[in-house]
Amino acid sequence: RFITTGTAASLPAQVVRGTVVDSASAQPLASVSLELMSADSQVVARASTDATGSFVLQAPALGPYHLRVSRIGYRPFESAAALNSIGETSLGIRLTATAVELAPVTVVAAQDEFLRNRGY
Repeated sequence: RFITTGTAASLPAQVVRGTVVDSASAQPLASVSLELMSADSQVVARASTDATGSFVLQAPALGPYHLRVSRIGYRPFESAAALNSIGETSLGIRLTATAVELAPVTVVAAQDEFLRNRGY
């Protein structure tokens, strides 16, 4: 949920900062990807969380946005956001761990000529 402060005004940008944590342990999550998208689904800002789970995004203008948050091993989080006030918006996000099934990987290798010439 976005919380806005200040009075309505026409400014060139709005700062969104916050923290992403694991929903079960409340531990901060590093390397979480965040994308802020405009009403027409164009990505207007990207960020990744640091070791403390913190992030900062800068919206190019006030208005309606959509926030998409993802990390491997966690259920993605998405939310509509209306950035209608000047100042800074604070956001706390809890991601829920989930199993991720990856496609199998097959490795095929040919015997190296160097080794073959030496009897291996």
